[in-house]
Amino acid sequence: MERYLNTITMLLSIFGGIVVRLLGGLDQLLDVFLFLIIVDFITGWIKAIATKELSSRIGMLGIAKKVTMLFVVAVAVRVEKVVGNNLPIREMVLIFYIANEGLSFFENIATFIPMPKKLKELFIQLKNKDD
Repeated sequence: MERYLNTITMLLSIFGGIVVRLLGGLDQLLDVFLFLIIVDFITGWIKAIATKELSSRIGMLGIAKKVTMLFVVAVAVRVEKVVGNNLPIREMVLIFYIANEGLSFFENIATFIPMPKKLKELFIQLKNKDD
């Protein structure tokens, strides 16, 4: 059993390392983005339960959307390497998606708890700056 768990741990570590490399390395921007993806998904799920709109189809579309955002980041990493490091393409993409996921998170939790208006405005400004 222990050998089986060690093998699974090793495979997951290899997979995680490959994914992080494809996404340009684990820095603060990627860390915040991955955190917001998870938090937004969980709060979206809670909101769907609270509003009695839980749907496996909508949930799968949400997962597909988040995986697609990860693909966009991976493509941005490759494009940035081609055009050179003078253009922070990956960073622009990550900041845009951080703003997007942050707004989605606030929309989800506003269903059941009050939100600081200034914090939501910060994410709106961040998103508008990248558009």
